[in-house]
Amino acid sequence: MEKLSILMNSYNRHEIIGHALDSILGSDLPEGLELEVVVIDDHSDQETWNVLKKYSDDQRVMMHRNKENIGSGSLNWNKGYEIATGDIIMVTADDMIWDRSCIRYLYRELKKHDRYTCVVGIYINTESIDDLPEPTLKVKEWKVSISQLTGIPTIPTDGKNEHVTRNLSFCYRDFYEGLDELFHHFPVNGMREETDQYLRIMKLRPKRKIVVVDRAVRYHVHTKKGGYRMDLKRYKRWTRKNHRSYLIRNFGWKVVYMVPIFHIWLAQKWFRDLIGKYLIEPKKNNIK
Repeated sequence: MEKLSILMNSYNRHEIIGHALDSILGSDLPEGLELEVVVIDDHSDQETWNVLKKYSDDQRVMMHRNKENIGSGSLNWNKGYEIATGDIIMVTADDMIWDRSCIRYLYRELKKHDRYTCVVGIYINTESIDDLPEPTLKVKEWKVSISQLTGIPTIPTDGKNEHVTRNLSFCYRDFYEGLDELFHHFPVNGMREETDQYLRIMKLRPKRKIVVVDRAVRYHVHTKKGGYRMDLKRYKRWTRKNHRSYLIRNFGWKVVYMVPIFHIWLAQKWFRDLIGKYLIEPKKNNIK
């Protein structure tokens, strides 16, 4: 019997976290696999903690509440990784609703490969848990292209609304063998952690494989409260800060030319977005 440990970080999402946990606990588990959910609560408000306490009698759920808010998904996942007892690790968030078959498809694909293969699913953005789109069934090997000029990863997606899951997860602990930490915490939460992890893993063992199962779906429900949200100006400023830290960590002396090129790329991207927002879209709206 093998055990799957799902690491979930949580912060002030009392409206959705119960639905997220219920979707995981109600999954169709394949034969030979048992489930453990490790919830790391980043000192949420009392409403969120009251929801979590309802699961305290469920032997499948382990809960850890930080004494103070540390404001980092990466550090919370690292803490969950230390607590978890499973052979297989998967990372998730408190606003993800799981398709009942997600775990079954991921596990079935994982068993076809060696212990140094990571299997990932996709997530589909949605505004409501009442209107979840139907996924499709595809399996393909994930090829990530990382620009040697900007350090920006290119990740395959199918359609505007489907995205390869952010974190390298659903894999045996062997996949992470040799890493000093599961995720490196950058100055700001939520940016470049995944690419940094990917680069560190590939440096250790270049032949490690990543396989995407499109039928293994989680639905990312947009909520108005909770999580690590920030306004657009702060997001842009901190994106620059995180990306510079990421380049220094992974590309050494190349940052001399990569940082300026990244800023040029960023400027033209924001300019293009601005043109689209204020010039192109208003013209489209005037068409009768």
